[in-house]
Parts: sequence; structure tokens; C-alpha cells
Amino acid sequence: MIGIHCTRDMLEAIELGRPLAPTDRVIFRGLDVFAIPARELERRVGEYTSIEADADAPASFVASDLLLSFWRPFAAGKEPEDEQGY
Repeated sequence: MIGIHCTRDMLEAIELGRPLAPTDRVIFRGLDVFAIPARELERRVGEYTSIEADADAPASFVASDLLLSFWRPFAAGKEPEDEQGY
């Protein structure tokens, strides 16, 4: 899924969702962002820049310097089989 958000005919944001086909990938500095656990992604992106939890969405984090944010449906609990939170 790709979403494009515009304001006054100018691109404001691009939203990428988990690709449907396993051959499609979203890569950031060599990291396949949808193939590794969310906590690992947060740690690895944090090696490049500061990461902050989104105060309004506890299952999200923001890399302001990169103009990137990452979101998942819910924060990971204690049930690893609930893959969405991971």
C-alpha cells in the first residue's frame, strides 16, 4: 500500500504499508523495514539518529531528523504470536 498526502497541491507525505508480495521490499539504509521485528528496527534506526516514542501513539516512534515515523497497529505485548505488535 502506498498513500500520498498533499496540501495545496504540494506533496506533504508518503505512507508505505507492508507490501503484499514478498518480492516487494521497503529498504532504509540496508534494513528491510517490514522483515525485522519492530523493536529491532527501532534500535537499528536509532544507530543513525535519535528516536522518540510518539506521545499520542505508544506503538509508534519518530525519527524527526530523518522526517520518518514508524507505526504498528498496537504495541507488542507478551504474546509473540501477536505478530502485528512486533
